[in-house]
Amino acid sequence: MLRRMDYYINISSKNVAEVESVYEGGTVSMKKKMSNRRFMSIWIPIVSVMVVLAIGANIAGSVFGGILDTSLGRGERHVLHLENVANWDTEYYPQQYTTLAQAREAAERKMYEVVSEGMVLLKNDGVLPLEKGSLVTPFGRGYAHPIYNGNAIGGSIKYTSPEDGITPRQALERQFTLISAAADKQPAQLGREKGMWTQNNGSWFQPITYSGYPDVPVALEGTTRHDVDAFGGDNYILELDVSAYDDIGAEELDRMSGSTGILFISRSGNENADKKSDGYTDGTPHYLALSKNERDMIAWAKAHCQSVVLVVNSSNPVELMPVMQGELEVNAIVWAGHPGDVGFDPLADILCGEVNPSGRLVDLFATNFLKTPSFANWGNFHYTNSESGVGNEPYVEYAEGMYNGYRYYETAYDLKAAGFSYGELNSQGAATAVGEVAYPFGYGLSYTTFDQKILSVQGKEELEVTVSVTNTGDRAGKEVVQLYLNPPYTDLDREMKIEKPTATLIAFAKTGLLQPGESTQLVLRFGRDEMASYCYTRDNGDGTTGCYMLEEGQYVLSLRRNSHEVIETTNWHNSQTIWYDQSNPRPSEIKMQAAMDDDGTLLDVPERAEADTEAGFIAATNLFPYMNEYMNDEVVMLTRANWEATLPFGEKISGKQINQKYIDMFGQENAFNAASDPRLGNVQGSDVYAADPVQEKQKNDLTLISLRGKDFYDEAWDLLLDQLDYTADHDDIRQILTGTSYSTNAIASIGLPQSLHCEGANGVRLDNGDGIGSDHSRDTSSWCMAPEMAATWNTELMREMGEAMGQEALLGGRQGRMAPAMNLHRSPFQGRVFEYYSEDPVLSGKVAAAVVTGTSSSGMFDFIKHFGLNDQETNRASFLHTWATEQVVRELYNKPFEICIREARKTIRYTADENGTVATKVMRGCSAMMGAQNCFGPVVAFANADLMTSLVRDEWNFHGYIITDMYNGSNEFVEMSIRAGTDGWLVWNTLNNMNDFDSPTAKAVIRNALHHVAFTIANSAVLQHTAPGSVVYYDEAPWRIAVRWTTIGITVLAAFMIVWTLLRAADSKKHPDQYNVSKRKAAKAK
Repeated sequence: MLRRMDYYINISSKNVAEVESVYEGGTVSMKKKMSNRRFMSIWIPIVSVMVVLAIGANIAGSVFGGILDTSLGRGERHVLHLENVANWDTEYYPQQYTTLAQAREAAERKMYEVVSEGMVLLKNDGVLPLEKGSLVTPFGRGYAHPIYNGNAIGGSIKYTSPEDGITPRQALERQFTLISAAADKQPAQLGREKGMWTQNNGSWFQPITYSGYPDVPVALEGTTRHDVDAFGGDNYILELDVSAYDDIGAEELDRMSGSTGILFISRSGNENADKKSDGYTDGTPHYLALSKNERDMIAWAKAHCQSVVLVVNSSNPVELMPVMQGELEVNAIVWAGHPGDVGFDPLADILCGEVNPSGRLVDLFATNFLKTPSFANWGNFHYTNSESGVGNEPYVEYAEGMYNGYRYYETAYDLKAAGFSYGELNSQGAATAVGEVAYPFGYGLSYTTFDQKILSVQGKEELEVTVSVTNTGDRAGKEVVQLYLNPPYTDLDREMKIEKPTATLIAFAKTGLLQPGESTQLVLRFGRDEMASYCYTRDNGDGTTGCYMLEEGQYVLSLRRNSHEVIETTNWHNSQTIWYDQSNPRPSEIKMQAAMDDDGTLLDVPERAEADTEAGFIAATNLFPYMNEYMNDEVVMLTRANWEATLPFGEKISGKQINQKYIDMFGQENAFNAASDPRLGNVQGSDVYAADPVQEKQKNDLTLISLRGKDFYDEAWDLLLDQLDYTADHDDIRQILTGTSYSTNAIASIGLPQSLHCEGANGVRLDNGDGIGSDHSRDTSSWCMAPEMAATWNTELMREMGEAMGQEALLGGRQGRMAPAMNLHRSPFQGRVFEYYSEDPVLSGKVAAAVVTGTSSSGMFDFIKHFGLNDQETNRASFLHTWATEQVVRELYNKPFEICIREARKTIRYTADENGTVATKVMRGCSAMMGAQNCFGPVVAFANADLMTSLVRDEWNFHGYIITDMYNGSNEFVEMSIRAGTDGWLVWNTLNNMNDFDSPTAKAVIRNALHHVAFTIANSAVLQHTAPGSVVYYDEAPWRIAVRWTTIGITVLAAFMIVWTLLRAADSKKHPDQYNVSKRKAAKAK
């Protein structure tokens, strides 16, 4: 036998010292053991790397645990029931499908309906509908490489990969005979590649290139870059040079001449950057104009095809006047939006007439986007009070005020403004006179015709306008009814600085499918207070300033086909001016603040009266005086009182110096001191001050499920929150408040289970990590983008869409969703137009309320976002100071959120007694919100107490869970935000903290935030299948188990290697002749 087991048999090595070893009477040539130096040089680096990786994995698991749970999966959910409740009905949200795959299939059927109603026919000279089976010749990048939602994975969207969406080719060949000669010239792949990291204006980025499209325009020197990859989008305009078609053969050209050319142009949206609004090397003025290659393609198609249909694959408006008249005029235009997974099947069915288009535009399409009223005050501006820091922060001013989008163009037209020409369209959508407007807001054509007529206007406090709609054509179709308001504008308005556009959407509805000759009646309902205007200058006589006002006079209600085309008008007379101050709150405020019966009936007392018997209803009065002061001090605002002199069309300036008093308001976030801040600190008289310690660690034997269905002010909530153990639950409480990375931790002391949230501007995205971990992208549906949803103008369909999303979330194990986003389209260049519904607050708010009503029916809480004037991406995360008057804030930009909170409803099921009786309760459906990361005036929106508490919590009576947008900040910043009314920071990590966790005031603030979080979760699907007295827990996540066992394995290996190394060292000293000598020692020996 060998005397030592770690000898090596020498087979091929040369010049190796031999040792003799007796083995069955013979000798074998054996190799000496490796030297200890060489042994350690190999194994120490290997083990060190493994140890570092193990430490890194544990740190990553600790810091990014939330995102890893949602990306890699958490452990299985378990519910421990008491013996007597095992058979109770605790399916609070009926699961309509057995599997997630079935829920997705149902969602995609509903998505087809949405997209079919959301695509908009803009122009049609009679070429559409096409005959089935007829010849069509597709063209364009958008045909070969369409954009279904995003240009690439990134940001908030749920991405449809090219192989998963229904392509234009698949859709068109189902209905038509394709001639592919032109389309075949498109590259098989985009060739999208990221380059080396580089710096631009102080920011690092990876430039994008497209090898499939080498001949595309690039940014002119001195303009914004075209190649910045920003969460899935960029500013390339991809299209082939027209010379690519030169070698198409005569036979194919002859076939084309009898075909319809279907031309696709595409534009992407993106998060974290706006669209390029300046020039390209081919003369294209901006990203939303047709490029030279696109114009040349259109000209070539017109020369070689019998007719041409242009398909606009974009959520953003595009400048279309060149194809509405003149030498590039096409026969038909279809705005196809970004259609999601169902792709272009609805388009093909519209083109052949199987579907009659009924979509209407959600934005006005101007002729020149560089002359829109917001353009001069949109983009990149910096104060010049200092060269850096607080006095050099970015800003944006809403100088156009109430007159943006269609409100500006209709008002300018009605005022007969000097030099203004609206433009004219014929009945086919062609431009007969070029003016400022290409297509009005609410515009859209059909294959049939409709007659609309106002039948009656009834009511005093609540108005009902009854409209008859008759299909007067020869095809079945759906019609949208749009009602607009023109209020009186008087000397009082001029004196009080009240602005009133001459056309404002006040109500809308959509018919069902009407057969030829069929009629129906629609009733449009709205409160008379919804016609009121906000006056921020009025002294209310009670120490407050500003309120809504319904002025005496004639209010013109006009039934219109779109924002410009009037069908019929009627007058409603208000006999006296009504001021909705604290002595007379608006019915809209009362509806938001009123207590509700279990059946949803509003009571005549405020909900907060349950906790404070002295509480009354709160009227809307000025909450943001600094906004009004700034706009009057620093900005020339557009006003009807002096229209021409205040038009905001001057040259853009890069910055300006402002009054130091405003600069002194900046920087509060990082300078916040919880101990001494007079507004939010531990100071007597502050908004959050608590003199006495809160109750804690009480044994009240309650868990969260016991409070499901209880009102927010029910005294049982105090008993539950008295059980909080701020010491034992410290880490979990801290996670919820300062590091909620798409989840909330469980809190044992109150029986609060973990909740899981997801991104999904257009669906339920199970994988929040943009590729981290398992690919769940096909487990749930990727819907069309928000403008296409809103373009249906169909709130019932939006509710059904929400229900379908909710079922996917229920089966996919997600309860919170970071959507819907309802910021307004202040500019067509806004990067996230594709996430937001419309330029109009009523359309946006009504659609959002319907979606939230639908999703909440399956237990989801949608974080409506991004609250607080987040209407551009440029500089939004760099303390972008955003300014507007309180009238503009209330009547336009906050209004969608207000409508959604006021109108969304959900019906929950809950266990009502000790016998397991199931009861139902109607509750307000909107229960979560995301604050914006730009500054609302001087302070970041989610840290602005005037916005988050005085408005949202108090005036709007919102009890839900509020989080920040994704943001990293100092402890001081975090602390200020939580005290200002936000409940949790959305971050990728758990490194944030608060300086004060233990003072009576801090614990009172924490308790209040957890009340909001717990109230939201209690009435959501988090408690599905949970009876009172039950305990919910989760197995350890598989990835956490893997990390732990890998760490144990590496630790054991490291320990073994240490012991082995020590043993070898001892053995080498005892038996030096059995070890090789290192080269260094050998050299010394010589």
